[in-house]
Amino acid sequence: MERMNKSLIYLTGIFMLVLTLLANLQVLTRFILEMSLPWVEEVIRYIMVYLVLIMGSTAIYLNSHLNVDILDLVIKGKFLQILQKLRAVLILVFTASYAYLAYQLIIDTIEMGQVTPALQISMAWPLSALLLGGVIMSINCIYLLFPKKPRINSNTSGTKEG
Repeated sequence: MERMNKSLIYLTGIFMLVLTLLANLQVLTRFILEMSLPWVEEVIRYIMVYLVLIMGSTAIYLNSHLNVDILDLVIKGKFLQILQKLRAVLILVFTASYAYLAYQLIIDTIEMGQVTPALQISMAWPLSALLLGGVIMSINCIYLLFPKKPRINSNTSGTKEG
């Protein structure tokens, strides 16, 4: 899980770099060359959607999602663990439902044949960010519910090998 989420953080860094370069390209072409590239704004918009949903899923993994911190300060011990599990279950129900609805939306969009205005690609590609984000959020919620147990060393005799 940690490797997947670190990879997603690096991916969003690459997305931010591409987004910055495209925004600068748009400024250059619009104000200096006095011509606009219509596809650039559309690509920037879709990259932002992917960024938000991928980082939202990473926020769940890092346990830095929207939270009522006062409850964590007031409630202690076993009740806090129960509250955290309940919170993870509620987030899981929401994100799994969200992913399912995103899947339905993508299927409907493909059936309608809807394309993006400037790029003329299937609208299913930008909408797939919704499904991807929902699935990764759900996976990270499951991880919060069932964290990986630390491995037990197979050499329990206490003797050194080597």
